[in-house]
Amino acid sequence: MSIKTYQQKCLDCLDSSLKGLGVVAAHERIQDIAGLIVEAMTGRGRLFHTPDHIFQVGLGGDDIELISALFHDTVYVQVDQGISNEIYAYLSPFIFELDGVIFITNHSEALKDSSFSLCLMTFGFDLGQYLSPAAGQNEFLSALFAAKVMEDILPLPIMSQVISCIEATIPFRQSDGEEASCSEQQYRNLKKINGAFGFDWSDSEIQKVVGRGVRLANSDIAGFASETPSHFLDDTWKLMPETSHNLLPVSICSIGAYRKALQKMELFLSALKAENIIRKYKNEPSNEKYTHFISLTKRNLNIACSYLNIKLLASAVLEAISLRHLKEDSSKVQNDELTPPNLFIADLEGPLFSMLDEELLYLLEQKRSLELGCDETTSQIAIYALKLIGPKQVHSLSLAARQFFSSELSAEDFLSRCPSDLINATRDLDNPFP
Repeated sequence: MSIKTYQQKCLDCLDSSLKGLGVVAAHERIQDIAGLIVEAMTGRGRLFHTPDHIFQVGLGGDDIELISALFHDTVYVQVDQGISNEIYAYLSPFIFELDGVIFITNHSEALKDSSFSLCLMTFGFDLGQYLSPAAGQNEFLSALFAAKVMEDILPLPIMSQVISCIEATIPFRQSDGEEASCSEQQYRNLKKINGAFGFDWSDSEIQKVVGRGVRLANSDIAGFASETPSHFLDDTWKLMPETSHNLLPVSICSIGAYRKALQKMELFLSALKAENIIRKYKNEPSNEKYTHFISLTKRNLNIACSYLNIKLLASAVLEAISLRHLKEDSSKVQNDELTPPNLFIADLEGPLFSMLDEELLYLLEQKRSLELGCDETTSQIAIYALKLIGPKQVHSLSLAARQFFSSELSAEDFLSRCPSDLINATRDLDNPFP
């Protein structure tokens, strides 16, 4: 879609949702807000967190969920490498930066701002707090932006529900020390907010707010529970350049940058647990749906890590041959922080073993919806390796590849462990060093 088309769709969504909530707003005001949202979602580094994503997240939701979906990723500091001037103008009274790190303001005067206080209480944050990128920074700033830009339009009780929905999209959270889930913690916070702001919500109404947030959160990470593993991998391929900016432009990234992005993504995915991805609160979703989503998520994580693993082996072969023939370490092979001893390697003796050949070959032969610069070459090597030596030896060579990446093995030592047919086939590939 064009920017103009995205803006019109965003305008239509906002207008429809506000009317559904019985809220009247000037057309020009809503148009300006839609423009701010789309501008935020179409930055140069955005490949997954785009307008298409927010429309998909809001699809099928009620009016509050749809408004929340439109705003929930408007701030993504890592992807955008900062906060746009337009959005920062709304946030500046409430945050400050020190040495590139974002903090919540120390000034207690800011608490007189109802929107800001609502955000603090909903997220359980404090004045002066460091905003961690991995613990709600982007969600808090997105919610605060939504609250400030919509504060003259939405009544405070509705705005509170939007903020709660956005808070619920903080992903991959475990229970706290009291074994309370993040949804149960949100319920506690909403009870405090209800009393502090006099919203007069009943207990069932508070639970409904929490359930709405669970629906939005599960919609936000729906790709993890995709019925088709290739769809999950497509999302993964769009996410990698968002967090590894040296992959941009994606068509000409170096083998070293590509390999490090693969390592970073595998390290991330291998540490995830399905139960910390799919959210549940009471009967949202139903037990049957929750069990199904958990099963699909576990399968997709296992397959994705196996896929990344064999791609890393192919990358190791390319890097090692390049060192032999080019006599220069242009790819910066050493990257110890990405190769700890406990890094996940797919268990090829487990349930995946019987399906690896068929599943991985199919996925490797597919083209991703976004192809990175080294995809075609590494896929060819990976396919050949899987057919030539099978998954068990691929597993063994993958361990050697990790040692090569962390400089425990030299390029020649690593290549000596590879079948000569694999090395010869790699040399024969067209353009093996993109």
